[in-house]
Amino acid sequence: MDRKKRIYLSVPRDNNLDDRQRILKHAIKEKLRRNGLEPQEFQVEGLPRRTAYTFNAVGDIMARCHGALILAFARWHDPSGDKRLAMPTVWNHFEGAFAVAMKKEILVVTEEHVSEDGITWEGGGQIVVRAPSDAGPEWLEE
Repeated sequence: MDRKKRIYLSVPRDNNLDDRQRILKHAIKEKLRRNGLEPQEFQVEGLPRRTAYTFNAVGDIMARCHGALILAFARWHDPSGDKRLAMPTVWNHFEGAFAVAMKKEILVVTEEHVSEDGITWEGGGQIVVRAPSDAGPEWLEE
């Protein structure tokens, strides 16, 4: 029997993403599936689909995954209006730290204008890929 590898997916819910981010998120998830990987997104799909989000549940689900994909899209922008500086959701940092502590394979995908702190810091040991601010599904093929 061919067994898919589960990948923990840390990403904001669709209603917290802009249209471009939402389209890119779903293109990434589809690419994972085509490559035999099974995304695990809380209250959306996989093992945590019907699971309440708790710290213990994060640990339980992540323990059953091969690795973690952190989609650290811009969620908060500089209140001064400077669009060149943004931060991902705090949950990306929390779930990323869980993955580090559990010694999981980690890939962080973020946008070029997101601050280099926490899980998006390239000196942290995980692979960080910075997508252009206008990245769409075609970017995945580059």
